[in-house]
Amino acid sequence: MIVRDVTFMPRFAVFIILYVYGPHVDASHFPQDVVGPVNQVIRTDHTQYIAEYQKGSGNQRTYAFTIVARLENHSKVPFYLERCYSKSTTPIYAVELVGGREGEESGYDGIWACMGGNRPIVVRPGRTRIDRFRIFGPRGRESDTGIPLGVLEGQFRLVYSARSCRAEMKCKLKDISLHSNVFIVRLER
Repeated sequence: MIVRDVTFMPRFAVFIILYVYGPHVDASHFPQDVVGPVNQVIRTDHTQYIAEYQKGSGNQRTYAFTIVARLENHSKVPFYLERCYSKSTTPIYAVELVGGREGEESGYDGIWACMGGNRPIVVRPGRTRIDRFRIFGPRGRESDTGIPLGVLEGQFRLVYSARSCRAEMKCKLKDISLHSNVFIVRLER
């Protein structure tokens, strides 16, 4: 749902629209003449996760949790999700920190080193795609101290990398980010 002018809408209606359609793609990325009305939504299976202890001690501890993400394509055109390799079964994604202090980053956001992933995953209009991700953190440590890099507890969201057509060089819209709802991660104590 795209809301262009809320001048005549009661405040309650605006609240309901934002609550229901909150985790949608920013429609400003999609001119109407390119893709038509847009409402891609990524929803996670939970709004809170416990990152379970995996191994290590002290500042060498690592944690993991599993997210099941559901992308629904309510637009009139296919959506092309970037993938790392041509045979990868999941799209390129990020776990983004939401509302952190300036300079803070997500401790779950990995670095992608991809080659030859020019065969996108296609999500056709009216279709739903479900992905399951095992998320690990921290993804890095200070080289001299071993202190974990990034925030491991707080509010995060899942982000997919997408584009508006199959062949990247011919796309009018490249590097589109699709965002999920915000979720909370706490560390297992």
